[in-house]
Amino acid sequence: MPATGGTRGASTATEPGASRAVTIPNAEIDRIAYLWLERHGATAVAEARRMVAALKRDGDIASADSWLRLIVAIEQRTRW
Repeated sequence: MPATGGTRGASTATEPGASRAVTIPNAEIDRIAYLWLERHGATAVAEARRMVAALKRDGDIASADSWLRLIVAIEQRTRW
C-alpha cells in the first residue's frame, strides 16, 4: 500500500482533532450498536459516553455526533 494511505473510504484528515465529515448510515449505526453491546454489556452506554467526551476534548465534533447517534441506538436496543 502506498505511504499516502489509500484505504477505501478512509478519511485523509491528518491533523489532530480534524473532523472526518463522513455520514454513517443508520443501518451501520445499528450494527455497531449491536457489536458494542455484545462487547461492553451493561456498561455500553457509559463507555460510549466516554468516547464522546474524548472526541469532544480533541475537537472532533463530527465523530462525537456519530457516537451520540450510536448511544441512541444502544439505548433503543436495551429497551426491548
